[in-house]
Amino acid sequence: MGREVWLTDLSLDPTGTCIYFVVDSTWSGRASGVPVVRFDLDTGRRTVLCFLGPLLFANFGYVPVGGYTAVVNPEGRRLVMQLNGSFTGDPEDAKYEQPTVVEIALDPMD
Repeated sequence: MGREVWLTDLSLDPTGTCIYFVVDSTWSGRASGVPVVRFDLDTGRRTVLCFLGPLLFANFGYVPVGGYTAVVNPEGRRLVMQLNGSFTGDPEDAKYEQPTVVEIALDPMD
């Protein structure tokens, strides 16, 4: 990442060893692709799990412009996130007008 970023929510996994978050949770997140990151508290290792921006636009025409809530389920197998953005044909025309919920399946750490 190498620069300051805006984080709105950090979610600790049930083991207490990892934190999950969305990088650049506001407008600037579009430029970085809205990455979802797992940070290992023991090793300091950051792993990008996915880039929500390109994935949601390519598959649904949805452009996320903000990510607010990240919650890991009690078993540590799912990450649920609330995003705000819009369905649009032009990613540069996205707005905060259509909130959505995204669920991401989590694999056990290596």
